Amino acid sequence: VDARFTQDNRQITFIGQGEYNDDKYRTLIRYILLSEKNFTAYCEVDVSGKAYSFNLNADLNNNTNVNMDIHFDQLRDVHISYQRWLTAKQKRLSAALNWDANRDPTQKVSIDVQLDNKGTWHHAG
Repeated sequence: VDARFTQDNRQITFIGQGEYNDDKYRTLIRYILLSEKNFTAYCEVDVSGKAYSFNLNADLNNNTNVNMDIHFDQLRDVHISYQRWLTAKQKRLSAALNWDANRDPTQKVSIDVQLDNKGTWHHAG
């Protein structure tokens, strides 16, 4: 077994690898703080030649944007996204789930809702 952990004020990283019987194991975990409300996280695990990974990018400022990718070796790639935009005249919410992103991009469900404020109401009379 071999492992290494590093940390500073913006990034945390763990790398480990080892062998048990004839199987080899490897892992990488990384968290990066880009700003107070913006970060990325990544985790990868290799077990006997099979790769599994998780990637998360999040920007939680006024206009929120979150993207997540999950990889299950050769079985499936899942992509999840969420966006929210807020302005004085417009509000928008968008979400998508793609459960076989690399092999068949058409296998997905998505929702997009937008509210536009055209101006104040004027009542005559």
